[in-house]
Amino acid sequence: MELSGRGWALDRGQLFEAALRLLARGEPVPPERLAEAVGWPVKTVRAALEEDPAVEWDEAGRLIGWGLTLRPTPFRIAWEGRSLWTWCALDTLLFPLCLAQEARVEASCARTGQPIGFTISPAGIREIEPAESVLVLAAPGPGAGIRAAFCQRTVFLASPALFQPGLWDPVLALLSLPEAFQLAQRIMPYLRWEGGIGCCVAVPGPDL
Repeated sequence: MELSGRGWALDRGQLFEAALRLLARGEPVPPERLAEAVGWPVKTVRAALEEDPAVEWDEAGRLIGWGLTLRPTPFRIAWEGRSLWTWCALDTLLFPLCLAQEARVEASCARTGQPIGFTISPAGIREIEPAESVLVLAAPGPGAGIRAAFCQRTVFLASPALFQPGLWDPVLALLSLPEAFQLAQRIMPYLRWEGGIGCCVAVPGPDL
């Protein structure tokens, strides 16, 4: 997607990746700083962000969440001594790949609340606890914004035995975490190209 004005063409994927890198520093991002990072006018950048109602702002008008967020969610991700959070389970695998970072992820089972953790880097996923943990990959569906339509339904379970049809329908797949890592590798380039409305833009169809 491109946003045009006065001869400028702002690629949404470029904007999303720049926002991701700035948010990964663990501090609110003024629109002016993001505009400087992508080389576009502040007004154009702000308009692009305001198109997405899920984008999070603080009281000072600074960006604090766009997939990766400074506000706590059930999906905590830590790197370089900083703790951040993501909107959905799949984001915890995608963002370390986008940023070429090793990260420790701490989440909980959506059915039991049991802690789930793993370490992820571009080289792979390891230290999965519990080892049989799975990711429920929801199909993007109708809802009040991307977080209700996809993010809140794409979750971790401590075991595939805990999956219950109907709770997260429609569901595309139930994936082991190594399988989820492979999926993240496949769709990460599309997130970069088409980003800005969440990882669901890159989620493949039912055939995966």
